[in-house]
Amino acid sequence: MPRFLNKACIVGNVEEELTPDGVALDPWNLCTVNQVEELKSLIKVIPIWSTGIMMSVTTSQLTFPVLQAGSMDRHITSNFQVPAGSFGTFTVISIMLWIVIYDRIVIPLNTRITGKPGQLSVRKQKGVGLILSFMSMVVCAIIEGVRRERAIKEGFSDDPKGVIDMSAYGLLFHHWISGMAEAFFIVGQNEFFYSEFPKSLQGVRKKARNSLPSESN
Repeated sequence: MPRFLNKACIVGNVEEELTPDGVALDPWNLCTVNQVEELKSLIKVIPIWSTGIMMSVTTSQLTFPVLQAGSMDRHITSNFQVPAGSFGTFTVISIMLWIVIYDRIVIPLNTRITGKPGQLSVRKQKGVGLILSFMSMVVCAIIEGVRRERAIKEGFSDDPKGVIDMSAYGLLFHHWISGMAEAFFIVGQNEFFYSEFPKSLQGVRKKARNSLPSESN
């Protein structure tokens, strides 16, 4: 961490820079030690914080999956089909299910087998989340390649509203993996913020937590 930040809390001239009560006359020129340490904490998390950008890139693809599902067969029965815009809920369901499975099954089972705390470290959780987000995009690309080829063969290349003879429920693989990625990454990101930020930055920690995964910092 840059040591030059410490200069911000060094008093050069007591009479000119401090009041009789020991308060800085100009807060812009003289900071407290706590303020400097808080700034250091924020700077320190920027490299890990920035990894959330790639997660946001993959999880913010909201329009394209809807267009994909809208051009595929979404019927469950002959009289009912799932709306294309509702396919995003499968990602949310995946997040909730995986968090429960990981917390209630995977961690206790791993602890019993190894005799050690079974929870992954913060960096490993975030790493797994990034790898899974990459895999979700690969799956999405494969499905789109098959869908596009099928649309051309069926004569819908110039018809954006055409529905091809291909089940849209193959997209569930993409949504399931994407949900797993978010579950890993978000939990790891929150744990990282809470372990690195001091208590005086409680509000910042809450804002950082609430910014995920849409932002993921």
